[in-house]
Amino acid sequence: MNANSAISSIANELEKMPDRVEDARKALEDWRNDALRVVKRYPGRSILGAFAVGFIIAKVAKYF
Repeated sequence: MNANSAISSIANELEKMPDRVEDARKALEDWRNDALRVVKRYPGRSILGAFAVGFIIAKVAKYF
């Protein structure tokens, strides 16, 4: 691979970045909307789930 083809390859990948960033933004927005829908539908379970995850993280972090 010579320098010109390497530069061309990098340029091609950089041109694709805005599309990839937009796809990632849309995916995160969809995930957020799904999470909000679940929390609104099951608020009690959501609070218990958040507490359980926090408890587990605290227990694991205690060893580090």
